[in-house]
Amino acid sequence: MRAERTHHAAPVVPADLSGVDRYEFRIFRHDLGVAAAILAAVAASRRDQASVDRYLVLPHRLDVGVKLRDGRLEVKTLLGTSARLERWHPATGVPLPASGRELGPVLADLGLPQPAPGQRFPDADALAHWLAHGRGVRVVRLHKRRRRFLLPDALGEITAIRAGPTELRSLAVESVDPDAAAALVARLRLGGAENVSYPRFLAAHHPAAHRLT
Repeated sequence: MRAERTHHAAPVVPADLSGVDRYEFRIFRHDLGVAAAILAAVAASRRDQASVDRYLVLPHRLDVGVKLRDGRLEVKTLLGTSARLERWHPATGVPLPASGRELGPVLADLGLPQPAPGQRFPDADALAHWLAHGRGVRVVRLHKRRRRFLLPDALGEITAIRAGPTELRSLAVESVDPDAAAALVARLRLGGAENVSYPRFLAAHHPAAHRLT
């Protein structure tokens, strides 16, 4: 199947969506098929970015996404759904190093164990290790290489994900405007696909995630 072709106009770069509510649509596949080809044809892309993210898998709280990235504990909250889109709010960010006193309220809101107020966590490895060992919290490490695609009123993202021996790809659409997000989903021919967030994906695919050891 041939992808759409269009000339790349100079993009109007959207605002940084990392700190604002946005509507999201995401799929996970071994092969993204024509959707990836269309996105590359209709949008200007940025350079790949590599990261290693540690996710807390909370089957009882699929309405929150919790990860350790770039020296921070990050929590985003699902506010609701609209026409198969999910609206996510970046609720909390706690920079590391941090004390148990600083981390305690966030962990308590998630129904997780709380460290002693005076306990110190110098980095993400230390916090992940404390949560994973003896606390009953499943922490998974995902190696990612992602590329963002810019459109005037939406962002696209393709991410190569490696968890242990398993490799997958994810395609996401994000926008502060639900109509713009829905239009891009339709343009990528994803109308029949299921919208799957990281919390739902990780909770449902245990073999696809490598437990922190």
